[in-house]
Amino acid sequence: MKLLTGLISLAFSGLALAAGPSYQLQVHPPVLNTAIPSGSGMSPTFQQHYLVVGDDSPYLFEVDARFQVVKKTLIKDYPVNAQGRIDKKIKPDFEAMTPLVWNKQLWSMVIGSGSKPDLREYGYLLSYDGKQKIEFRLTNLYKQFFVAGGLTPTQTINIEGLTVDHQYMYFLNRGNSATNMIFRVRLSDMSDYLAGKVTQVAEVKKFDVKLPVIDKFEAGLSGADYWPEARALVYTASVEATGDAYGDGAILGSFVGVIPLHQLREGQTLDLSRSAMPVMVNGKPVLTKIESIAFQKADEHEVRGALISDNDQGASEFFGFRLRRKD
Repeated sequence: MKLLTGLISLAFSGLALAAGPSYQLQVHPPVLNTAIPSGSGMSPTFQQHYLVVGDDSPYLFEVDARFQVVKKTLIKDYPVNAQGRIDKKIKPDFEAMTPLVWNKQLWSMVIGSGSKPDLREYGYLLSYDGKQKIEFRLTNLYKQFFVAGGLTPTQTINIEGLTVDHQYMYFLNRGNSATNMIFRVRLSDMSDYLAGKVTQVAEVKKFDVKLPVIDKFEAGLSGADYWPEARALVYTASVEATGDAYGDGAILGSFVGVIPLHQLREGQTLDLSRSAMPVMVNGKPVLTKIESIAFQKADEHEVRGALISDNDQGASEFFGFRLRRKD
């Protein structure tokens, strides 16, 4: 039996209400890691390990199953302070990453958020064997996102989530300057862009989403991974009491949710406000900014892996999780 069974579609005021299977989220108590500043992106690797980036760190970290650092690789030589953090004025804002097969080789793709022109519009391909590193510019692609998203001159792109399926790459825009949006690009087009064969991708699809609201602040997309057995994106989001993509605010809560790919429809806003699951430990909301999600095990019934959060105090927290279908 397929994990995801259909969509009950209700249309009103341009909203499409998400419906279908329900899920149960179990989150383990956090593991604090002070060696990784401002954890923001994460993806799985071998032997139950994870690769991690921080938005103000120049390193790619590898952590083991207990979330302890076993290796770190310099992405780019930025100046850092005594705590190993890059000053906010010059940080590249590495907010998202995903494993990517490119040119028949496995890479980690790490990208800046785009929330400041030029400075935060760089990305890197880091080979899993640790021998190669490729820097690339995202300026033209982010300009395409800006146009596709209908942003105004006072708004900024803020890409905080990244994942791939067998055909597309998905970029999740956090809605704290503009709105929550998912941009979809064909992998073949992205491959040509990364290779420098084209300066723009042929097509960008944009999907609007609506997330839960706490104290008048809507949650913002922050991370994603792809669940192949379910043909769905599993996303993270958090509520931050700020109205722009630059300043930090109080964290009011975080969420995990599932988006079956067939629910992504242009011209409709996908309403996830009821299906998003609050991140809770021992019955209490986790008041930290969940930034990313990565799977280690997945089948058609459940996924297991880890969440990472940035506590805005120079450290990172990891949470093991289990997400399973209830019916």
